[in-house]
Amino acid sequence: MRILYLLRYYPTLTETFVYREIDELVARGHQVIVAALGRRADGALQVEPPSAPILAIPRHPLTGRLARQSPGQAWLHQVRGKRDADRLPWLLARVRGIDRVHAHFAGGAAEWAHAIALDTGLPYSVTVHAVDLFRPRPSLDQVLAAAELVITIADHHRRLLADRGVEARVVHCGPKLESWQLGPSPEGALRAIAIGRNVPKKGLDLLIDAWQALDRPQASLELVSDLPDPGLPGIVVSGLLPPPIVRQRVAATNLVVLPCRRAPDGDMDGIPVSLMEGLAAGRGGHDDGLRHPRVGRRKGRLADSS
Repeated sequence: MRILYLLRYYPTLTETFVYREIDELVARGHQVIVAALGRRADGALQVEPPSAPILAIPRHPLTGRLARQSPGQAWLHQVRGKRDADRLPWLLARVRGIDRVHAHFAGGAAEWAHAIALDTGLPYSVTVHAVDLFRPRPSLDQVLAAAELVITIADHHRRLLADRGVEARVVHCGPKLESWQLGPSPEGALRAIAIGRNVPKKGLDLLIDAWQALDRPQASLELVSDLPDPGLPGIVVSGLLPPPIVRQRVAATNLVVLPCRRAPDGDMDGIPVSLMEGLAAGRGGHDDGLRHPRVGRRKGRLADSS
């Protein structure tokens, strides 16, 4: 089967679960073509791309600019603007012969999938992940109603989609376990690590507040994030790092922590992959009575209790 896999951004650093999904499709014998609407600066650190050809859609292509708008272009013009509508013919001219379209995240890429279906009749599927459900676009219900298949990553999301009248299939995402090795936790003073972008839903500000209140003078916390360095003792901001370096840093710590929460705009994490990566490395707990009024002890894990 030839699959057009639409991404809002490529490359990115933080969507490794999407790339591993593409790899699995290829491993199962499917021919996958990835098309990206844009790129993010953090993608320069991504050294583990998917094993599929990439089409970067030009921002101002000449293809089809003088032709009358197709139904898909007209719909895309309505929901995303003329610039995106003008880009659609360029992509359609290069992906003839595909069997279906898939978009991970029910945002801009899923809107493109719907527009392609309007022009070609091709079936499309959508994976609903997190922000696309918790802070949805006005087009969400229309896009999901027309999709041949809706996938989501957790039963919680499936129930929310059912409330919108959408039947979804759960396909869990997670780390590639072969990339992680279980190993003994380092001895000595507590060393913790948090991995996440500097966005409210990751709760890094909560973690910094809690860490300062811990009665552990020798403990250290590394933040692998684009968060500005708070300049506090015991807390080091490493910036964003490539995946292989992150695995090394996790192996050198005792605990992976990320106190995710619902942001003021409603956004929240679906399944924080960095926590699953910590578990894959055996860094999911440090059972020594770690407590704080806002960060409680739950089965040996540092977890947000607010």
